[in-house]
Amino acid sequence: MKKYQVSLAKAVLGTFGWLTGILVLANGGNEILRLLLLSITCSIIIGFIFSVGYPIIWKEFTTNQAVKIGLSSIMNIGGGCLVIGLLFPAMFTMIFAWIPAMLLLSIVLHTICSFFYQEAN
Repeated sequence: MKKYQVSLAKAVLGTFGWLTGILVLANGGNEILRLLLLSITCSIIIGFIFSVGYPIIWKEFTTNQAVKIGLSSIMNIGGGCLVIGLLFPAMFTMIFAWIPAMLLLSIVLHTICSFFYQEAN
């Protein structure tokens, strides 16, 4: 876990910067503390997925490719839905019915990307 600390910090800080900027521009200066807390929470979720979750699944797990693809897809869609639910609850209710289709698309895209990743290595 120690080797992923720097990567996690970079991802969290980078996401926090642009997400805070977008939230302040979209909502003005109103409720700045709430926006900062939302931005921090979402940054931690996104940073964990990309800098800790994916490397652990693809480099540390010794399972077969199908399990890695399934775990990556579930983590990706779950984290994305969690962030959307925190930032825009009304949007989450609109996309909730589409979660199975998004999961299927994520599995297909992760499968395609894993084949290209294997060819590159």
